[in-house]
Amino acid sequence: MGRFQFLEAVLPLGIIAGMLCIAGNIQYTIHKAAHGRPKHIGNDMWDEALAMWCKQ
Repeated sequence: MGRFQFLEAVLPLGIIAGMLCIAGNIQYTIHKAAHGRPKHIGNDMWDEALAMWCKQ
């Protein structure tokens, strides 16, 4: 009985992981719908300014 006691934590951890994935996908979908492109992770003000400068 004690050998499989860790299985008690699998269901709650699965629920938490599933909710995190769902929340991330909702944020991605909303951002893509609002801006028309995916969010670029890790871009700061310097990256944005460089991108604008390179487009000119």
